[in-house]
Amino acid sequence: MALALYRRHRRECKAGHPEQSFSTEFDERKRGWKRCECPIVVSGTLNKKFGRRSSGKWEWDDACDVARLFEAAGCWDGVVDPPPSLPPASPSPTSGRLDVRQFRSTWPVSPQTAVRRMAMAKAFIAYCVSNKWMASNPARAAKNPKGRELTHNEQRFPFTDGT
Repeated sequence: MALALYRRHRRECKAGHPEQSFSTEFDERKRGWKRCECPIVVSGTLNKKFGRRSSGKWEWDDACDVARLFEAAGCWDGVVDPPPSLPPASPSPTSGRLDVRQFRSTWPVSPQTAVRRMAMAKAFIAYCVSNKWMASNPARAAKNPKGRELTHNEQRFPFTDGT
């Protein structure tokens, strides 16, 4: 995203513009605009951090060059922060082997919900394997329960007389 450039007028503005008023390059190209030497400010977001800096210039072309330097650096101080490092992975209690079926049996949800959640887990683990974050997909071996296993463990009678 491009940085915004504007002029912030000072109390001692030679053109007599009101103090703390703003003007853009578009405003200043209008007929009859009085030129001044107030500093041009660069503002915007770089590397997910909002910043506002004086360009130290009073001509628009020079201030655009300063803004391009900020954008090229990608941050306001000229040094890009490294991404935070992840903590080291703890060893698995199953010595690296995941038992997905055992994990699914700990879910306190209905069987239908477990089937939906297992489908999401399978897709996520397949994504991890495709990005080489995992060597294999342990969820591939897990099968969904079929037929009567999906229904709750209660007997249902199709026709009752309500008593």
